[in-house]
Amino acid sequence: RGLAYVVFERLALAEFGNRVPQFAFEVIRPVSGLAGMIRAVCLIPGSTEFGLDPARVTEDSGFGTTRPANRFQLQAGTDVVASLDALQAL
Repeated sequence: RGLAYVVFERLALAEFGNRVPQFAFEVIRPVSGLAGMIRAVCLIPGSTEFGLDPARVTEDSGFGTTRPANRFQLQAGTDVVASLDALQAL
């Protein structure tokens, strides 16, 4: 309890600069009866100024390429939308 292992076999490291990337995981589960007691939810933005923007924002990374500024989860168009979807699912 309180410890989990994640195993990747043949993880392609090229797109991570040939280094093992840092991963963060959160294991969640619904708790029956708790939903009726929740009166408010506070969304705390991450370390980006566009963290709460529901529209996808990209930044210029030079040489005609862009990178996402508020999309680091694969479940939705933006991080805040993915977080709200997960909250609603619970």
